[in-house]
Amino acid sequence: MTIVLGIVVFVDDYFNSLTVGQIARPVTDKHRISRSKLAYIVDSTSAPVCVVAPVSSWGAYIIGLIGTVLVTEEVAGVSAFGAFLQMIPMNFYVWAALGTIFIIAIRQADFGPMRTHEKRALETGELLDPEKKEIVDITNDMPTSRLGGIKDLVIPITVLFLATVGFIYLTGIQALGEEKAHTLMNIFGEADVSKSLLYGGITGIAATLLLFLRHVGKKRAERNSLHQWGYQRFKVNDAGLCYSYFCLGDRGSD
Repeated sequence: MTIVLGIVVFVDDYFNSLTVGQIARPVTDKHRISRSKLAYIVDSTSAPVCVVAPVSSWGAYIIGLIGTVLVTEEVAGVSAFGAFLQMIPMNFYVWAALGTIFIIAIRQADFGPMRTHEKRALETGELLDPEKKEIVDITNDMPTSRLGGIKDLVIPITVLFLATVGFIYLTGIQALGEEKAHTLMNIFGEADVSKSLLYGGITGIAATLLLFLRHVGKKRAERNSLHQWGYQRFKVNDAGLCYSYFCLGDRGSD
């Protein structure tokens, strides 16, 4: 699961590490997988995948560098985006890193200090190095909501991806104009990926805020309902007390 999430969430390496780490940690803790192995898997699927993904922060940066080189060397007939796609199969570090992760996950071929951490986690349930517990924040003080669900994670990431791809398409169309053929390769080759990532990120934040406001509205509605229920109970109890008081008062006077 951690590997799949690391490959799917490829927009940014830091965003990948923060998101995948928080999601996978409860699952890996349940199966007694050490935090060292979790960190290795998360790190080895964040930057390598972002480097070969054109719709990512690293992809935009590399495409910009390639474009600068092409202009400086006066290379014609190839776009920066097209050159980036041609370079993907030759990025041997990415394929070696991903291949190693799959081998370790499938064959349980742990090595080096990671083997020591995995052995301790399986035998004792101790997921962190006891000597380094003081410098590692093992507490989870982040606020949680019982109203949250899996869609609150999936929707913002999906909106972020679709909005980024949509803005890449729009900026590519605008850059092409009427001079070149509007093929998919030409559109993505002329697109402004950096600007598209910015607009896509803003759209993703807007979607997240809408979901947050929806939760706030639900919580406020529940609080008002609880107050209404308490008020109704108070009215009933108050009426009962008044009735008892007058009844007992009438008997006392008799």
